[in-house]
This record gives sequence, structure tokens and C-alpha cells, in this order.
Amino acid sequence: MPDFSERLKKLRKSKNLTQKQLGENIGTSERGIQNYELGTRKPTYDILISLAKYFNVPLDYLVGNGIYAYWDKVLEVKPIIIEKLYELQAPKEIIDKLETDDNFFLKCIPAIVDKIVFDDTSKEITIHFFA
Repeated sequence: MPDFSERLKKLRKSKNLTQKQLGENIGTSERGIQNYELGTRKPTYDILISLAKYFNVPLDYLVGNGIYAYWDKVLEVKPIIIEKLYELQAPKEIIDKLETDDNFFLKCIPAIVDKIVFDDTSKEITIHFFA
């Protein structure tokens, strides 16, 4: 499972930002971003909040807490879950929001599925829906 430094680097690169640009955008230095990505320093609470807001991700994702620690893997199965909700004839407005809002989707996962099993050896994902 990726740690904070790996998540930060992935988010920064997904926006095609340099470390300097990210630092300027959230009010810290390029050196600070470098240290966070290298794992030699931990960000302050205020910097964590700024990063979460800037990238529009939950703070729990950044620090690897709860289901958000598996954010990337859960989003991999999002199309399967959405398809199942269409089969179950869930309300369209709910499905539309789940499709467009990853934060909402992740918050709803516990109400939608019983469990998601990730097998690191086979790289298979199994979804158990509530009966």
C-alpha cells in the first residue's frame, strides 16, 4: 500500500505539476514538497489540509486511513459497482452522483457492498454485494 510520500507524488504528477509549482499553490516551498515526497519530513496539519483541498481528496486518503488507504484500488472497481447498481435499478440521480463524485462514491461504499477483497498475489479483486 502506498505511503503518504508516494500518494503525494502521484497526485502532483497527475496534475503535471513541478514540486515548485505545487509548493507555490499550497503556500510552501519546493524544498518542503521534495522532503515530503522523499519521506524525510512530514507535513504539518495545515499543509495536509491545503494538499487535500488542492487535490480534492479526503485527508484520510493522504494519510492512508481507513478505506481511503485503498482509494486507488476501490476506484478500479467503480465501473463494476456502478454496473451492478444499474442492474439493481438504483435511482439514476444517485448513480449519476456516484459516477461523477469520487469522494461521494467512497463514502457510500460501506452501504453498497459488504466487502471488497484484494488478493495481492493474484491481483484479483472480488466484490461481495449485500444480499
